[in-house]
Amino acid sequence: MFSVKLGNNGKLLGSIGGKILTALVGQQISRRHWGLAQAGEERRRVMYNQAREEVHQRFYANMDPSHRLAFEYFRQTGIVFPFGGSIAEFTEPNYSFFMPGCQTPEWLQHDQVQPLDSWDRPTVVEVGRAHGCHESDIFGCLYFYLSEELRAFAERLRRFKISIYITSQTTKDLAPKIKEGAFESLGLQPTVQFDRIDFHICVLENRLTTPTELILNWGPLLKRENPHATMLGALMVWADNEPNGKLYDVSEISVANGPSADDFIRGVETTAVVAEFWRKGWIPMPVSGALNTPAIFSHVHVLHAVYDNSKAFAMYLERNDIPAIAKRAGLKLKTKHTVVPHRPIGVPLDAPFNAVPEFASREDFYLQVQLTSGITEFTERYIEFGPA
Repeated sequence: MFSVKLGNNGKLLGSIGGKILTALVGQQISRRHWGLAQAGEERRRVMYNQAREEVHQRFYANMDPSHRLAFEYFRQTGIVFPFGGSIAEFTEPNYSFFMPGCQTPEWLQHDQVQPLDSWDRPTVVEVGRAHGCHESDIFGCLYFYLSEELRAFAERLRRFKISIYITSQTTKDLAPKIKEGAFESLGLQPTVQFDRIDFHICVLENRLTTPTELILNWGPLLKRENPHATMLGALMVWADNEPNGKLYDVSEISVANGPSADDFIRGVETTAVVAEFWRKGWIPMPVSGALNTPAIFSHVHVLHAVYDNSKAFAMYLERNDIPAIAKRAGLKLKTKHTVVPHRPIGVPLDAPFNAVPEFASREDFYLQVQLTSGITEFTERYIEFGPA
């Protein structure tokens, strides 16, 4: 166990197990064997896999030319920095992105990973503009946005009394360990209760635990006397195997015998919304009978973005007994969210369960839909629990 002061008010405390220590030691071993040149070569090997080139080109097809250039530059370098700025001082690779302890680098992430998907893109552009960065330099905007976020975080550490606890326990094991008093020496009492419990990527979808274990273990740690106390999580892949969870898989239209534009659009409930986007000129209208055109791939994105998957998600929750398990834990699913919206893109916090994304302008639509690298953000759903 360790405890480190963060300025005059903050503390960083934690308990790290053998696997994490092994990984940290492994990173130091990697430093002895390879550096920036080898790391860059390995990353580019993954990013420029010829078997995946069509996927990248489909993504680029939705973009303005300046953003194609910006994304391609990030694909080459992996560095978040204003375009045209010197990157000569970036001489150290991020070893946490590579398999620890290897004598040659091995990239751990997939080929479409990029940090822009983790943030609200309209806000990123707004902050970039405030710093004099043009919106076409999207990763330059992200650089200024992240700089502001880090400075704000550092300022809060200086001003407020904040304790940050780090543990290598799994989500399944951590709650019982807290109740057993395993972290009492760090000041975390076994009777502690929290105003907020955030699983982020919800482990309801994790094979290491079950919904029953998750909710029943953590439910008692939610502060009952606070009516606003919330336990929340994000379900990212629920739609993959849930009937009507999503409309189409991109792979279904990547082959020569895929659907024509007419077949693709016909009968889809969101056609009226798509037609409105055509009228406004936000997306191109497909040519009748065309196959595998940029317009078709734009429609894959748009249809998933505006598709109402609330009925399918309600069935998913019932099929996994989530409401019943929550009741056993003294919790209830919140129909009106207070921390995060039901969906991550284009839906306000106070929107109902069945709300679909709305976009204020062509730029808002473009940034939130066309610059999203996959459809997971469109099918992703957030859930919140509160005291019953």
